[in-house]
Amino acid sequence: MNKKNQLIYVYPSNSSFIQNDIDFLSKKYNVLVNTSSWSNKILLPKNLLSQFFFFLFEIRKTKFIIVSFGGYWSLIPSVFGKIFNVPVYIILNGTDCVSFPNYNYGSIRKSLLRYFIKKTYFFATKLLPVSETLIFDNYTYSDNCKYSNQGFKYHFPNLKTAYEICYNGFDFNKWVAPKDYRRKPNSFITVASIKNDVTYFMKGIDRFIELATLFKNCSFTIVGISKEMLSSINNLPQNVNAFDFLNQEDLNKKYHENSFYIQLSINEGFGCSLCEAMLAGCIPIGSNVGIIEKIIGKSGFILEKDNIDLISQTLQKALNLTDKERAILSEISKKRIVENFSIKRREKQIIQILESK
Repeated sequence: MNKKNQLIYVYPSNSSFIQNDIDFLSKKYNVLVNTSSWSNKILLPKNLLSQFFFFLFEIRKTKFIIVSFGGYWSLIPSVFGKIFNVPVYIILNGTDCVSFPNYNYGSIRKSLLRYFIKKTYFFATKLLPVSETLIFDNYTYSDNCKYSNQGFKYHFPNLKTAYEICYNGFDFNKWVAPKDYRRKPNSFITVASIKNDVTYFMKGIDRFIELATLFKNCSFTIVGISKEMLSSINNLPQNVNAFDFLNQEDLNKKYHENSFYIQLSINEGFGCSLCEAMLAGCIPIGSNVGIIEKIIGKSGFILEKDNIDLISQTLQKALNLTDKERAILSEISKKRIVENFSIKRREKQIIQILESK
């Protein structure tokens, strides 16, 4: 049996899309994971020192380095790769390509973090953004935004590093319908990791709750909101059901209990939960940010502006759909993700990128 080549995969915190990458890469390579508590800034010097010695020990045994998200954790791997001629690929997921100072969001808005990211992108072999809007994007959705453009080519115009769009991918078998499932006719769900005020507003949870107060005869479900954030919301409408973490099986059940999925993000690198919900047959309603419009296509509804009147009008259009129209859009939603965003396609592309070097 041939010995597998070693690949180091670096990430700041785990998530389903990162784990998907590690799973398929592990079939071909010996994947060595490098991660730390990067969200705790007090530990930054310790984490950087630890990472330095990790790469000092492992770099000569390593054929490839992949880093998910540009950040404090990405500079040392890219420098070691450059010095030792080991290819380094940076997967860009969203926050590492944007700056929204009015929302306190975006890694590029912070001067020190921006420096780390900029140097990382210059040293890297290739950048792998999960959507074309992370390269350059004309931003128009929210008026409360300092910049009319976003993307790493906008924020770092002199950057010459090669890049290739590499869409996220999904395993269709994880989102099949449970036995005897039944959708509530006028039900809406949204899913995001909501742990603070920044994510609360960036993911449009304030708008989602506002919609619940306007459509009292509909049910609204939030998945991923922490207990601390939930307790800070005053006068939560009775037609809102909120959950913290749900495992994949329970989340799948929630998707299949709801008719519509709403993504009201102010910014979105890709929209993984949106794709999962569409695979589960939810009819999508999404803000026109990132590639949400491309993901949804003609299977649902696109919101052009962060305006509650416009959003309400769109919800009413969705509610006015006949049962036949809902069934058709539900099937179109599934088909759109299956045809355009499969995990097999992503696996094939990433392996080809690695082996072509």
